[in-house]
Amino acid sequence: KIVNPEDKMTSLIFGDGATATLLSTDPVLELGAFSFGTQGSEVDKLACNEGVLSMNGRAVFNFVATNVPGDIQHVVKKNHLSIEDIDCFVLHQGSRFIVETIANRLLVDIKKVPFMAAEYGNTVSSSIPMMLASLIKDVKNRTMVLCGFGLGFSWASTVIKRKE
Repeated sequence: KIVNPEDKMTSLIFGDGATATLLSTDPVLELGAFSFGTQGSEVDKLACNEGVLSMNGRAVFNFVATNVPGDIQHVVKKNHLSIEDIDCFVLHQGSRFIVETIANRLLVDIKKVPFMAAEYGNTVSSSIPMMLASLIKDVKNRTMVLCGFGLGFSWASTVIKRKE
């Protein structure tokens, strides 16, 4: 409703998607320590004004490229790990370019940072659980970083580990 179909900055990037997460007393994965942040001073760069979504794409990219790699490094350290200990980085799928930029800034092999949005688009908050549905099937993915970012110029990261 709030996306202007004539605005190329917003009309082509937001897809629809929904996920459900099963919580169990016998989980496959365990959550580690989290890290959260927000940069409220940039609120006008991605906002709904007068019922229409507007976005300054360059500002959003700069925000993510500046803040997210450092937060990932912080949460990895907070979980007593190193970047080399991570098997897979599961990032919000805003665009291939931003996913590759984060991988490059972390100095990790792009193979550890999958881009899967080509299959379903940018589904906003559902992108990470959609990826996890297939990534957790690969037992080689024992230790993964999850990182969501975007709306509200905010971000959150954690580490998940496969239970032994």
